[in-house]
Amino acid sequence: MKFNLIGTLSKRRKIVFLVLFIMLLMVSYPLYLKYSEYKKWAPFDKKLTAIGGTYQYACSDTLSKIGRMVEDIPYLYDGLEKIAYMTAWRVGLDCEDVPMTDELLSEMPADEKITEILLYNTYVTEQSIQSVAKFKNLKLLFITNCTITGKYSEELIKLNDLERLLFNNVKISAEAMQSFAKCKNLKSLEFYRSTIPGKGIEKIIEMEKLNVLVFSSVPVDDQDIKRIRKCKQINSLGLYGTKITDKCVSDLKKMKLKSLTVSAKNFSAKKIEELENSINQFSTY
Repeated sequence: MKFNLIGTLSKRRKIVFLVLFIMLLMVSYPLYLKYSEYKKWAPFDKKLTAIGGTYQYACSDTLSKIGRMVEDIPYLYDGLEKIAYMTAWRVGLDCEDVPMTDELLSEMPADEKITEILLYNTYVTEQSIQSVAKFKNLKLLFITNCTITGKYSEELIKLNDLERLLFNNVKISAEAMQSFAKCKNLKSLEFYRSTIPGKGIEKIIEMEKLNVLVFSSVPVDDQDIKRIRKCKQINSLGLYGTKITDKCVSDLKKMKLKSLTVSAKNFSAKKIEELENSINQFSTY
């Protein structure tokens, strides 16, 4: 005789059994996902920890809101912190003053949740752009201490969500700037202690969604400002430690900027006053 366990259970017991089964799934599936993620990341995590690199993490908005509501209740807040830690996911790679290399970066698992990569004072070269391009939802990229010739920069065009590019102590070619101009959602471009040829600066005009531009300790001059004066899309411009003079004031006014920061030593008092009267948020340092 065949024995059908489910068939012999009462209706109420069937409901209880079903609820317990669903609860088991609800508990086990997140654990399975966590274990799968651990297996995927463990080899790279070990190497990243060894060189002193870190991640940026995020947790659910719901946990964050509840946390703010119970922050005055220590035992509840501590419990939520533990849950947030256990359920948090990686959203960024933070490598500052660590020996990150192109080879090691290439071993980092592709993950759609990674939105920021900071490579500050590392050993990476422009080849790292190939590895970065696999993070399809990347919004921010910071690269330092290398030369970008344009050999790999076309890879960045694949990143449809890329909004902010930062360079520190980087030599950038006109070809590379041409590639950056094709990043259709780029909103912020920042250069620190870097060099860009005039033909490269001209490509900024093609960045239709760019609204923040920063040159800090970059040898841009009056001629370069003339090159970008047609950039009506730029709202905020920062010019720190540049070679500009009074001669570029008329071109700066043509840009219809909402915010401008410059070095006072680059201009005469008369031109400073002129800029103050024509630009809403004008400041000097």
